Amino acid sequence: MPTGELITDAPPLSAPSGYYVHVLQIVDFDSKDQYSLPLLNQDKNPINQEEFGRFWGLARKLASEDNTIVEFRQLLGQVIAESSRLEGTFDSDIKRLR
Repeated sequence: MPTGELITDAPPLSAPSGYYVHVLQIVDFDSKDQYSLPLLNQDKNPINQEEFGRFWGLARKLASEDNTIVEFRQLLGQVIAESSRLEGTFDSDIKRLR
């Protein structure tokens, strides 16, 4: 499961330019069972979108019910907002000092 994306509530299929998310692989480390869901075909066209959508919707729902994740998301939002505010302040100070 794309844990980092669930915690930050970010789109799981985004990748840097030139890269593609082509498969979702889930591994049960206790039983060593694994399940792979191809997301792109050889021509890089999306496949299994409906199945992935159902999976991702359920994963997001479960993550949003976890208080630790909810609190982390709130704190992350505050950090991002404060960082943006500070960046604006620093930019203004730099322009003023020139």
